Amino acid sequence: MNITKLLLVLLFFSHVVSGNTIWSGENADLNISWTSEDIIATKAGKTTFSAKELAKQDFEADFMGDNSSENCNYEREFILLSVVGNIANFQETEYVNCNSTPHPSIITKFVARDLISGSKVMLTNFFNESDLVKALKNDDLIKSAFAKNDSEASTARLSDIVNNLRDKDISEIGNPNQLMLNGLFKALEWSEIMVNGCGYRLAKDFLNQFAFHHLNRGRVAIRLNLLPNAPACQTQNVQLGLYLPIPTSLKVALKHADKETTGFLMSKAIKGRTEISFATNNSNNKKAPKIVPTVSKGDMSTALSVAAKPSQPKTIKELVVDPHSEITIFTVRSGHTLYDIGRRFGCTIADIANWNNLQRPYRIYVGQKLNIITNKLSKHKLVTASGINVRSKPKLKKHNVVEQLHFGAIVKQLARTRNPKKAGRFYNYWYKIKTNTGKTGWIFGQYLSEFVPVRPEKRAKFYFQIAKKRAKKKMDLPNQINLVNFLTAIKDDMQASPKRAAKIAMLHLRSLTKLIAMSKVDKYLDKTVDFIKSTQQSQILNNNKYLSKELDKLKAIVSETNYAKKDDVIKQIDQWMQSIN
Repeated sequence: MNITKLLLVLLFFSHVVSGNTIWSGENADLNISWTSEDIIATKAGKTTFSAKELAKQDFEADFMGDNSSENCNYEREFILLSVVGNIANFQETEYVNCNSTPHPSIITKFVARDLISGSKVMLTNFFNESDLVKALKNDDLIKSAFAKNDSEASTARLSDIVNNLRDKDISEIGNPNQLMLNGLFKALEWSEIMVNGCGYRLAKDFLNQFAFHHLNRGRVAIRLNLLPNAPACQTQNVQLGLYLPIPTSLKVALKHADKETTGFLMSKAIKGRTEISFATNNSNNKKAPKIVPTVSKGDMSTALSVAAKPSQPKTIKELVVDPHSEITIFTVRSGHTLYDIGRRFGCTIADIANWNNLQRPYRIYVGQKLNIITNKLSKHKLVTASGINVRSKPKLKKHNVVEQLHFGAIVKQLARTRNPKKAGRFYNYWYKIKTNTGKTGWIFGQYLSEFVPVRPEKRAKFYFQIAKKRAKKKMDLPNQINLVNFLTAIKDDMQASPKRAAKIAMLHLRSLTKLIAMSKVDKYLDKTVDFIKSTQQSQILNNNKYLSKELDKLKAIVSETNYAKKDDVIKQIDQWMQSIN
């Protein structure tokens, strides 16, 4: 070997093993090295995957190319959960903190990648869709989520999916089981998966967010990542556990990983993490900045200096051709995804990308302003009373009721009568609406709120004012239940300031106390337990001067119930009181 080749070999291996070595292994022609600085896979001397390079590409896509300046810190953490053949399952955490945003964005998820191609892989690449559907439907947490959800609503949503397919050529559907899998996700997406007082959901790409956990009697245990519905639950590591038949294509690789001869499974995961960090630097340089990595002493973080953030979207006024359409400016917040934003406004990811000149891979960042084209007649309103009938026609008739709604229900406005009409002693418009069950009908405007604000901060104020007004009324038990359910539902549908969030939480606590005093039924004490856990964890009420008084009142009322576990509830109340004293 000549001196040139020797130097090249030494330089290559110095790159591979840089940082503290956590684990290394090989599978056939694939060599994998996991260090505190990088996770690298090489084949025939060529690097096929690099965690550092992946983080760098994502950072450049998110923060480079704009002339304006902003200071942001970006951190990316990789943890190898399992390695099976050339499939690596990661836990990846992204942290973004910009000066222009009040709070950092932290997103943790599982990602399965092919280390040879570098592309993401899904469970459906290895397992039959029918086995996946069966395993998901038999999971206890999924069953519980469906049990708490309105079965009629779930049926209606599934019916909508089927109805939408009627006009399509059935030959275009490659796999009916894939349709079942998508239908199961659609039916579940509005249900909340509760674990230890926190609400979770499956991600839109949940089939990619998995890891191989262990083997058991010809089956492989899979862990599916769950996303928290509230930032306070972000730190909890919660997954669904599924058993699936071992696929033929992975049989040998899973066996080797289980014995740790090549690779490993999540049940025997190795402790360690790769941490990579980048930072933007204020600069007026209009040219694309050069990236210069440096390693700081004492840690393995990489600091990069670049100029600013992604370019602002172009004007879309020329795209607004419908006289009923308008442009809404939406600010991206922590935890938002294009899918969530699209679902909120009833549009697709492609729509948002087109309106904002987003380029693949459609990255968005906290604080970004997105243009959304909305229809003025397709916004949402809130039902302000209980027992409100949805009618087939805008008339008060005995036999034209199609559904009954309660306080707090969100409906989508589709149309309005040309002139106000009289109903009883009130004059108002009739509104054609669509309920969350998919039914359409008419509601008299006396029982509808103004449009629900799009901006999360204004929506928090809007919800609080409606709930506060409702709480002042003298209500029977069903109406008190509806108020509590409303306060429970809105906490994850807004981004309130700490002061506003504390007011809403205190109103929720007082409403729960009143409900328990009226009902003394076990299930409402269960709601109280969930509230105590989540609110104590968030610490949003810890500085409220009325908290001790309200907890004393709650404790006294709980003591008067016949709840079998009331002592446990009282113990949790005492622990909360001790933590604030």
